[in-house]
Amino acid sequence: MFKLIDKYIGIPVVFVLGIINKLFPKRRYPETYERILIIKTSALGDTVILLPVLKAIRKRYPQAKISMIATARNMDVLKNDPNIDSLLLLDIKKLGNPFYLLGNIFKIRKLKPDLAIDFDQWLRFSALLSYFSGAKRRIGFRTKGQSKHCLFTDSVGHKRDQHEIECFVDLVKPLGAMVEARKPEIFCSPQGLSEAEEKISDLGINADELMIGIHPGCGKKSWRKAWPAGHYIELIKRIKKDFSAQIILTGAKDESDLCRTISENFTEGVHDLADRISFDGLICLIKKFKLLVLANNGVMHLAASMDVPLIALHGPPDPRRWGPLSEKATVIKSDMDCSPCHYLGFEYKCRGNKCMESIAVDRVFQEVKKKLGS
Repeated sequence: MFKLIDKYIGIPVVFVLGIINKLFPKRRYPETYERILIIKTSALGDTVILLPVLKAIRKRYPQAKISMIATARNMDVLKNDPNIDSLLLLDIKKLGNPFYLLGNIFKIRKLKPDLAIDFDQWLRFSALLSYFSGAKRRIGFRTKGQSKHCLFTDSVGHKRDQHEIECFVDLVKPLGAMVEARKPEIFCSPQGLSEAEEKISDLGINADELMIGIHPGCGKKSWRKAWPAGHYIELIKRIKKDFSAQIILTGAKDESDLCRTISENFTEGVHDLADRISFDGLICLIKKFKLLVLANNGVMHLAASMDVPLIALHGPPDPRRWGPLSEKATVIKSDMDCSPCHYLGFEYKCRGNKCMESIAVDRVFQEVKKKLGS
């Protein structure tokens, strides 16, 4: 529903406001800014690879107060970021309520930003937030077919032939912000480490045992990116036959049923922690895995940032644009001609997930053996 509103209401509103925006000549902008507003409402993976760019903005404007608009989808990865001074959390489910929306617009205007940067690639809603923030300079993507650029004072072409982190880097080049390193920095907090170790102990796993992580879900609405549950079950059977390993399943609340479906096929050695560990605990748990197997999702980018050995299965997403940024990551891509079909992340070319089904269990298992040194 949010996407439909964003498209059928957002486009005409952006068009009308864009005409008004063109009536004002471009101004000469200052060399520095006192209050910066950053907008990124989705998703976890996008936000992880955005972290080096946030660091570059902070370095470029060390004295500025930097505020950021986020949602429940990406809030956790931002809450401890030292480059952000304050976070404004938006509830996507309440945005249809005009009083809730207006209330948050007033909150944003109270920040009095003089610069707004919209890192969302296609949402008209985020462009509207930048426009109504009152910022005199507004920077965002000029994405083909999305029309959102009409509301920016500076728009940067979104390129589909490069990794998404390079698109984020392009967006801050007009500011002179230099992104020195492309790899995100994710740290294991003391609280997260304590929780992860407690969970491992509660499962009866010794610290020196071989732990392999399986994160089978890709979110409720992105199930077509996920490898089928039956494939994971067969893979785990083959791993347990050849290796003395403890398999740990992880997932969010809406992935609990999927993890349960997989774990119910085993009587021992397969542990289901879906929705049973905090975000900080999950980060520290992932760091303990000898290997992680999963499809393209936010957890993939978290693991890649910490150089956890992983096997990333790709169907709809193009690994050249959305792949893990780590030398310890191995990408297995579907061989189907229609794969990949994603540009912005929602353009599925079929109603099922045939491309993910086509990735054979044996192909993945052979890579598991390589990773584990067999």
